[in-house]
Amino acid sequence: MSTTLGTIRWFLMGILLMGLLGTGVELLLLGHTEGFWQWVPLLLIAIGLFVISWGLLYPGRRNIRLLQGTMLLFVLSGLVGLILHYQGNAEFELEMYPSLKGMELFWEASQGSNADPCSGNADSTRITGMGLHDPAPTIGFLEGRTIGRQRKIMMNLKKILMRKVLMWLPLAVGLTGCAGPVTEEAEDEAQIESQAQEQEGSVSGVINPNQAGEEELLALPPLDAALVEGILERRPFLSMPELNAFLSESLGEEQRAELYVQLFVPMNLNTTAEEDFLLVPGVGSRLAHEFEEYRPYQAMAQFRREIGKYVDEEEVARLEQYVFVPINLNTASDEEILTIPGVGPRLLHEFKEYRPYDSIEQFRREIGKYVDEEEISRLERYVTL
Repeated sequence: MSTTLGTIRWFLMGILLMGLLGTGVELLLLGHTEGFWQWVPLLLIAIGLFVISWGLLYPGRRNIRLLQGTMLLFVLSGLVGLILHYQGNAEFELEMYPSLKGMELFWEASQGSNADPCSGNADSTRITGMGLHDPAPTIGFLEGRTIGRQRKIMMNLKKILMRKVLMWLPLAVGLTGCAGPVTEEAEDEAQIESQAQEQEGSVSGVINPNQAGEEELLALPPLDAALVEGILERRPFLSMPELNAFLSESLGEEQRAELYVQLFVPMNLNTTAEEDFLLVPGVGSRLAHEFEEYRPYQAMAQFRREIGKYVDEEEVARLEQYVFVPINLNTASDEEILTIPGVGPRLLHEFKEYRPYDSIEQFRREIGKYVDEEEISRLERYVTL
């Protein structure tokens, strides 16, 4: 019996060594060495490897206790990692949908995307534990993520090594390193976000139904609880005619016209049909024709200049709330990208990280690591190549 037990212990120690070495290699490939918290998992791995090696060379009760203490550190760090991972997911969800709160925010942040960024700086990691993010059995090891090409290295390594070998092993090793100290990069992101909000501020008087919260929608006459529920279930609306078709089943033309002053899905100035521009409050057939006449629009400055020939500055500013010009994925500035509804500093970084874009399909594939297909379809309306 003692021989069998000893064999099992040696086998488990071997498994543990494989898990630590694999995770350590993964983190080093990620360049996971920025700041104190980035070093925590690497330090724990080093301690674990030393303790295991010492225990194998000099077996004894004291060394077993030392190993148990080290494993306890792994468990504690894993719990901290889960908290930091949740915080990072919550920040990301609030960036995309500012109206989320309470249990709805908790549920969305808890589900998380497999490529959601953690809190902290650009290079970050997240924990995949006990099958929460993978339908197959997992061992709770740290699944690292970094931005750009390093992420692709990690994904390939994980598929070849981790998923085929370690994910089926009955061993849980919790490691984390999501958070880091405030850096100049974080301060720059905050400044960029502030500038973008100021830029949007002059034309942000209209609510976008794809970002609005339930309470915000209920405050808009003539929307009732049933209509609001229908909007929330059907969004994202990829065009204003799509929203209009839904609302026309319950609201009359005058009610909808009154509602669209405050609730509107922005229209692409370069692709929207002339007759659809008539949905913009205050736009008649003549002005709708002028909207189309000056295509293609390269920037909103062009819209202001051309439409300013027909209406005053105040009216141009009002009309801006209902339209947009797609930005070029490869050349747009940070401020331009941040004007896309639902895009904040985190998603801004991902937009820029994959430049140059060769096709919209590449955009769908790369940004699809962070948001679902419906959200990709919505974001796609605001970009071009």
